[in-house]
Amino acid sequence: MTNGQILQQFYENLRIKGYSPLTIKGYRFKMDRFLSYLEARHREIVRLTAADLEEYRMNLYYQEYQGEPLSLATQAGCISKLKVLFQYLNKANLILIDPAAGLELPKLPRRLPKNILPARDIKKILNSVDTATPLDVRDRTILEVLYSSGLRVSELAGLKITDLDLSQGFLTVSHGKGDKARVIPVGKIACRYLREYLQNARPKDTNETILFLSCRGLPLAGRTIERMCEQRAIRAGIKQHVTPHGFRHSCATEMLKNGVDIRYIQELLGHESLKTTQIYTKVAVKDLKRVHAKCHPREKDLL
Repeated sequence: MTNGQILQQFYENLRIKGYSPLTIKGYRFKMDRFLSYLEARHREIVRLTAADLEEYRMNLYYQEYQGEPLSLATQAGCISKLKVLFQYLNKANLILIDPAAGLELPKLPRRLPKNILPARDIKKILNSVDTATPLDVRDRTILEVLYSSGLRVSELAGLKITDLDLSQGFLTVSHGKGDKARVIPVGKIACRYLREYLQNARPKDTNETILFLSCRGLPLAGRTIERMCEQRAIRAGIKQHVTPHGFRHSCATEMLKNGVDIRYIQELLGHESLKTTQIYTKVAVKDLKRVHAKCHPREKDLL
């Protein structure tokens, strides 16, 4: 089989295993880079050695994208997906030995989340959305759900009407990151806006099951939701760049500052590892430090 045929078989295997189309798209994007590398050197996937893959790892390190070196996160994504590919090839008996078994991922720095909005700015954005039109109701509902439940933009865009249980105040994320499902609470205010959206703002003459739709009755793309967040923030007078992920970060940070156990936040956000969630404790500690310096009576003696 050619390299292209092997990769198509690999993608089909991912589909059969239940990987979401979005996840498979991510694999394709990373594998296209790998395929171009192999074709330029006339190499076959099934004949690659550990030394060949180490050479590719170094090639990723020195590559540039739009004039900048590839980020460590991009390099790690390429290598991790490569390891999954060779695990599949080994199990499918297309190779005898997995040459990627010893391939190491770059160590990623634990950076603080960007664009964390304080609660007052979130409230300012929410209150600035007048619900006089169906479009306004839809946008306000999206923002309320983002802030209430800390959803990723892809998770929100993929929500179906059947994923809602408004009587109990829950929603189901059927295809979270890594194609993992989870049930999470949605607040009373967000539920109120969801009811308003379903009754009075969502297009009626459509068989579409996706929850949030355009004026033409089509599912909203993630980028459309991102642009909406940007525009609504600008109209509210927020100078900071605002994204749906900013609502997610703010949801987690504010709950942590209010004493919520970090493991609950881990479940809410759908983090596989608690280490990912623990980054928010650093944000809360920085916030506590600012309050301490401003309000502690001994600190005031320095003034």
